[in-house]
Amino acid sequence: MDTEHILIATIFVIGCLPVVISLTCGKSVGLRALLAVLPAAFAIPLAFIDPPISESEIIGRPIEIRENPYVSSHTCRSCHPREYGTWHRSYHRVMTRVATPENVIGRFDGQEESIYGLTYRLGRDGDQFWIEMPDPDGAADSGSPRQVRKDIVMTTGRHHVQVYWFSSGEGRKLSLVPIVYLVPEGRWVPRQSTFLRPPSGGMVIDVGRWNTGCIHCHTTGGEPGMESGEFDTHATEFGIACESCHGPAHDHVAANHDPIHRYGLRLGDEASGDIVDPADLTEHRASQVCGQCHGAWSGAHENPHASEADLEAEAKRGRKRFLPGEDLDAQRKFIFSREEAEKVRAGGSFWPDGQIRVAGREYNGLLQSPCFSHGDSEKKRMSCLSCHEMHPHNSSPEELEEWRADQLIRGMRTNEACLGCHEEFADKIEEHTHHSAGSSGSLCYNCHMSFTTYGLMKALRSHTIESPSVRTSLETGRPNACNQCHLDKTLSWTADKLREWYGHPVPRLSSEDRSIAASVLWATRGDAAQRALMAWSFGWKAAQQASGTAWMAVYLVELMNDPYDAVRLMAYRSLKTLPAFEGVEYDFLGRVSERRLVGERVMPIWMRKFGAPGARAAQQLQPTVLFSPNGEFRFDVLDRLLKQRDLRPTIIVE
Repeated sequence: MDTEHILIATIFVIGCLPVVISLTCGKSVGLRALLAVLPAAFAIPLAFIDPPISESEIIGRPIEIRENPYVSSHTCRSCHPREYGTWHRSYHRVMTRVATPENVIGRFDGQEESIYGLTYRLGRDGDQFWIEMPDPDGAADSGSPRQVRKDIVMTTGRHHVQVYWFSSGEGRKLSLVPIVYLVPEGRWVPRQSTFLRPPSGGMVIDVGRWNTGCIHCHTTGGEPGMESGEFDTHATEFGIACESCHGPAHDHVAANHDPIHRYGLRLGDEASGDIVDPADLTEHRASQVCGQCHGAWSGAHENPHASEADLEAEAKRGRKRFLPGEDLDAQRKFIFSREEAEKVRAGGSFWPDGQIRVAGREYNGLLQSPCFSHGDSEKKRMSCLSCHEMHPHNSSPEELEEWRADQLIRGMRTNEACLGCHEEFADKIEEHTHHSAGSSGSLCYNCHMSFTTYGLMKALRSHTIESPSVRTSLETGRPNACNQCHLDKTLSWTADKLREWYGHPVPRLSSEDRSIAASVLWATRGDAAQRALMAWSFGWKAAQQASGTAWMAVYLVELMNDPYDAVRLMAYRSLKTLPAFEGVEYDFLGRVSERRLVGERVMPIWMRKFGAPGARAAQQLQPTVLFSPNGEFRFDVLDRLLKQRDLRPTIIVE
């Protein structure tokens, strides 16, 4: 009999004792004596069961401590089961978890991974996950780093990647495992590969960043705990839970212990003043609840080069914890220009005009949008809650699975997202967009929220609402919506259409802007951010339908040889969406010599697909994408453009 069965049997017998005693009372002294010793007899095996370890006794990682004024989501669940249930399905909940079999999704089956010439072995002993890796302290044995075992104690994320942490050996300070689990591919990759970073190789170990930076947005009620000179880090709850958005709930729970008070609130319209509902706040204050995490402000945590000492100094200084309903803008200095960003060495996260281009900082984009800042009292100001919801109603499991990816309100993937305020366009969509109704070109957000933000190996929609502008593309390098969908068209073509349709003046254009597709110029001579966006755009279904795909493989092969890891992977993902290339095998982390062979695998497939030059001409391959009238590809022009590539380092770290 195992310990679980012993425990169940013991509880059952003890629970039955009062009934047995009542039935036998006064009848048999012997029976009563037997009953008196039964609990002690069953308790003997329990002495061999290890008692559960209290969270406060755990060392080597941050801990959860329930303390006033926070009560945790478990308390909220009893009165708000629907809200708890939808939150429980969200990715907010799993931003930080303890490394248990339920929470770990990476492969820990004893396999070895060789990455950048370093060896990692990942395994599991029961419920304990571990990694054998080169010693992060730099100890060497016979000229090569010695391998050390580190137990995995916590995880971050599980949607796109899952990141793992081990104890640094200094109190509750965490160190980052240098490889992360890439969910779509089901493989291990270097952490720096998931961001846009210059090629470096080797092993990058972040020490203490979780305690000083991640904790503020990936936990609820998090405290770095630097008062004692070392990290005694704790949180009320791991993950982004109820009280992150509604504020500490101690007073709310205390007030609503009275059922008369509780049901009186439910029957009426009166709001409970002891808790914050973002939906009851002004549009600005409601958005600030999201902006506390989804914003970019001055601080060491925003600096991708910040040293451990800088991070710890910031943690020691502390910062006032934002509570929902307060004025976030009064507490933090948000960044709205590239010049301000450069001061914290985060300039790569912004376009030259100050528009954000890194994922997870949508609040900055919102504040720069005319839909938020128009100041027209006759119209409702746009907020995060205009499009997103935390607790959808009456959703099936399938609908919840779709919702959890971006938490959009039902219908927000259609023009209803904009027509609620811009109703004047409801009956003249085609007249306004000059695209047929129902097409991707008539979806408002495809034109006004284009994919100019980078994060986690994909392009994301900008949250600065703007109209397509060739002048802006020329001045900032930011792709405009027209050329990001019509990938085979030039900036000149777009400028002519915007002049014809909306009266935009045509800016001065170079000969290449008039003759070569903008996507080709961005993909070949652009900086790493532009190349990353193009690598993704070639795989965007709407762009493929608008531009055709027969010509794209040539450029994707070049992008699969890009210096930046993330660009190569995005290009490979896009290549596999093209007809006939689904089965191409390629390792974006392979040696340079191996990666260069990708053309030898792809181009023969391309030749078989499109045949002789005459057949390629029949595919209407345009001169704008470097094909001659007889279908020959202009490799000489491609080589010239590649020599103009912007190789200045670009760093975009979410």
